[in-house]
Amino acid sequence: MRGAGSPRPEWLKANRDILLMQVKNSIRTEVKETRVWNTENLWQFLDVILPARTVYYVVRPAVAVMLIVGMMFGGWVTTVSASYNSLPGEYLYAVKMATEAVQVAVAPKPVETKLHAEFAVRRAQEVAQIVSKTESSPEKVKKVEATVKSLQKELDSAKGGLKDLKENGSKSDAAQAAKVVGEKAVEVQRVIEQTKNQVSPANTPVVVVTQATAAAAKDALNAVNKESTSSTTGAGIVGASANTNTASSAPVKELSALKESLKSAGVAAEDASAKAIQVLVDTHKEDKQSVSSADVKNAVDKKIQSVEEKMQSVNSQLQSIVATSTPAGSSTAVNRSETKILEKAVEKVVEPVRQTTENAKSTLQEAKDMAQSQNFDGALSKLQEVKDIVKAAEVSVEKIQTVGSTSTFAGVGVVEVKVEVEVEGRDAVGKDVSK
Repeated sequence: MRGAGSPRPEWLKANRDILLMQVKNSIRTEVKETRVWNTENLWQFLDVILPARTVYYVVRPAVAVMLIVGMMFGGWVTTVSASYNSLPGEYLYAVKMATEAVQVAVAPKPVETKLHAEFAVRRAQEVAQIVSKTESSPEKVKKVEATVKSLQKELDSAKGGLKDLKENGSKSDAAQAAKVVGEKAVEVQRVIEQTKNQVSPANTPVVVVTQATAAAAKDALNAVNKESTSSTTGAGIVGASANTNTASSAPVKELSALKESLKSAGVAAEDASAKAIQVLVDTHKEDKQSVSSADVKNAVDKKIQSVEEKMQSVNSQLQSIVATSTPAGSSTAVNRSETKILEKAVEKVVEPVRQTTENAKSTLQEAKDMAQSQNFDGALSKLQEVKDIVKAAEVSVEKIQTVGSTSTFAGVGVVEVKVEVEVEGRDAVGKDVSK
């Protein structure tokens, strides 16, 4: 006999089914809500409860640590390490670039800006290795051009980061990033300059004769020919032998393309360096606590040293042009006469450029003195004058070298080179005429 108050079996069955259905619906709802909660919701949630600056500077580094730990356990460390010295076109180079992309993606803005500058140095080193390790070829030129574009992109990103930090970040972050970018940009310049010397070695023989001395040289050689009893191949005309076997016996077009790429890289590095120093100077004027006078002076001094090295490089090239110029006559008597005439001719081409760089030394000293007295704006202004002079001198040297390295003479031609070194406010030899 069923006890009093006990529910009937029919009622128990009906209510059990209802209860099970309610539990099932509850579970489905919870699962559905859990699937909707993704990473995007997490960032939105953090933006609501935390300041954006905290999310940016705390959460992203935390994610970076998690990624690094994941890579360690995933066996990526060995692969990433092996890819560090890889070059464009090699299998591990993609891993190298992917690793750099991850570093940039998870870094806060100050660190990101510094990373771009560091990666620019890596691209410059890659360019140097490509130039030194492989023979000149269209493929080599393509690799150099692509790597230089990547270098320029890194420097542009570094400059953009500096601009953003200066406008929106703290003075301290902007100053620290500017110091790193400035140092790395100067390092890029040095690597590129060394690489340019590999492409156009300083000892490449060249011979030039100026338009002003061509007629005199011709008359002098004619006089020697009349007195000489030996037959000559260079009678009557100033001749020259030019070394057409350039840096690596490369075709002229490929060599020219390499030079243009390296020139573009140097310009990009110079621009980034100037931007970084200007940020330091401006930040120092606004907040001397964030940037000390010693920090600014150190940056300006390094830039002065870089410009000084560039000026010395130009002078070395000028000396090489004079030292390696040779005549092309077969007669000993004629050769001696040609040599003397040719030496004077080459000197007349080289002397204006040399005088320009010599006069620039006094302006460079003014920049040093201003930096010493903490007149940093004045030092940068003088430094820009010197850079303009050196740039004009470089163009002149390139013109001379181009004539010498692409012309072949058999004692039957006169090479006319008009060298102009024009800088606003200065005469042909770099003297200040603006006053």
